[in-house]
Order: sequence, then structure tokens, then C-alpha cells
Amino acid sequence: MIPVPLLTPQLSSLWLGLVTPLYARVGRKLIDSIRHPTVVRDDSARRRFPIRPVGVREAVALALRNEGKKVTVWNQDAIPLKYKFLVGDGLIEKPKRGEKFDCVIATDCASYARLGTVGDFVKERKVLINIDHHATNPRYGDVNWVSPREPSCGELIYRLLKVARWPITKPIADLLFAAISTDTGSFQYPNTRPGTFHAGAELVTRGAIKDWAASVSIARRKTGSLFAFAATAAESVDEVRATALLEAGYRIGTAYQLADDILDACGNGVADGKDLGKDARKRKTTAMSASGGSIHRAATRVSAASAQSSATARPNHRT
Repeated sequence: MIPVPLLTPQLSSLWLGLVTPLYARVGRKLIDSIRHPTVVRDDSARRRFPIRPVGVREAVALALRNEGKKVTVWNQDAIPLKYKFLVGDGLIEKPKRGEKFDCVIATDCASYARLGTVGDFVKERKVLINIDHHATNPRYGDVNWVSPREPSCGELIYRLLKVARWPITKPIADLLFAAISTDTGSFQYPNTRPGTFHAGAELVTRGAIKDWAASVSIARRKTGSLFAFAATAAESVDEVRATALLEAGYRIGTAYQLADDILDACGNGVADGKDLGKDARKRKTTAMSASGGSIHRAATRVSAASAQSSATARPNHRT
């Protein structure tokens, strides 16, 4: 540390430009902005932006159910399509009045207001447990476990299950991995700690996410490459268009192959013209095997992949 006798926004911006890649003129605007305190007092951002923490509450619910507890999971918003494969049917419900609870657990909610409408419907309770990792959390629960040093709430739940010696099943491992990954920007944010990688590594070894990634990789290399070739075979002039078509072909072909994996397990052999069950007999890694044999889980994942493929391909029609 180098003490300086005088500190101004302009001087601070020059220091910032000297020791970081940031331009001084950009740094000054950032430094000037911190003169004005900004405190969020409502949930407007939560209502406007579609990003939601995923995995923590569902993992807690499954762990408690495994211990024989009756559990209700409430959320005022629908789960985004790309995350639905993580959550089974009927696990998450819309909040409703008239319910009484022995214990309510709030996870990853920096304030009581972040509970949204759920907060209005859980007032008939004995104990409120608040588990969070945000430094601004005002400790609104009867029992508060708030650890700002942790980059994700998923790590707190992971540690809790380890200490309690509760089993971390494949579904729980998938949920906690998704929670940690989304909170750390796929382990890229500066707050990611060594312990974060250790937790992620163990969760991957326990869960099926690695199997799903493998099935997607196989589908991309197999049918995805054929669609990619077909998409670019007639394009030889516009390099930008060819690149876009190549990736669109890969994604559409991948989604097609994943859907075919499901047909192999549960389709109509006569109507589909397939020798059904071949993948299972050969013990192949497919969308079905990576989804624990659950048709709904596999179909939801494939729907998310198809939606992503459609979104990727659609802009190219303008070129």
C-alpha cells in the first residue's frame, strides 16, 4: 500500500489507469459514481429480469424428503425452460393462503422482500431459517446463517449436507452444481474460491450432469456434424453467413439426435421405423441414460436444447 496525502476522483482514476487495463477516463466515471449511495428498496429488478437463483431450495427440499419430512416448495415465478430438467413434476408450487408451517427455510434471499408473494403466505409459521451469502442480508430470520465469504448459497447447502451426513443423491448433486455454477458465472467470477472447485468436483462425481454433457457432445459430433455439413454445403461466398449456418446446423442436428435417443427408448417401432431399445442394449450414453431413464426429464432437456437451436438459427434468415 502507498499512502497519498490527497485523494480526488481524478487522481484515483489516474492510479486506476496506471495499475489496471482500465482507461483513466472510464475509471473516473466509475469512481465518480460511488459518491452517490444506491440502495435497492424494492423488488423491481427481480420482477423485470428473468434471471433466478436455481437449485438451492430444490436441493434442500429433496434432502429433507429423504429424511422423511413433509416438504412444500413455493415460488411465485415459473422455472425457466432451460432449467426445468433439474426439477421433477410437482416439486414446485405456486404459493397459497391458509397454510401453516413448523419451519420455513428461505435460501439465497438477500432480504425478506425478495421472497415476493411467498413472504405474504408464510406468516403462519413457528420458525424462519434464513440461509444466504449476501453481505447486505439484514438477518431477518429467527435463525440466520449468512456467510458473505461464500460465492454461492449452493456451497452452504453442500457443506450443511456433508456435516449432517445426509446423502447427496444424484438429483441433489445436479441441483447444487447448477446453483454453484450459476452464482459463480460457471466458476469464472472473481469471488470463486478454491473450495468452490472442490465442491463442484465432488458434485460432478456424484451427479448425472457429466453424463448429460457427454450425451450432448456425442450427439453434436454424430448427427450435429451431418446437419452442419448440409447447412454449409451450398455456401461458399459469405464467410459470416457460413459460420452462422455451421453453428446452427450443429445445434439443430444435436437436438434432433437427442430427440431420437428418446424415441429409441419409448417410441413406436412400427410407426417410427426403428429397432427400439438398441441404445440400452449397447449401454450407450444417450439423452435417456443421462436422465436416469426418465422420459419427462430427458424430454424437458431436449426441449430446452431445441429452443436454443431455434433461437440460434432464426436470426440467420435475414442474411
